Amino acid sequence: MAPKLRLVSDNPLPKSPGGRSSPRVPALESQPTRADIAEVKEDGRDHRKATDRGFRILFGALIVAALGLAGLMAKGFGWL
Repeated sequence: MAPKLRLVSDNPLPKSPGGRSSPRVPALESQPTRADIAEVKEDGRDHRKATDRGFRILFGALIVAALGLAGLMAKGFGWL
């Protein structure tokens, strides 16, 4: 029979006023991490702007192609 494993922690999580363990980790709430998060948010905004521009160009090209094909069909069928 395998021995039972148990979790041993030298530094348990601090207790909240309700008696439960707090899920917060102070090392993750430091200033460098917040700066990294701000940088990722800024990169996301830049990516969104580039994506919006690309979508507008692609959508415009699709409309031009559809109108061009409609014009060729109209001319071919003698509608114009």
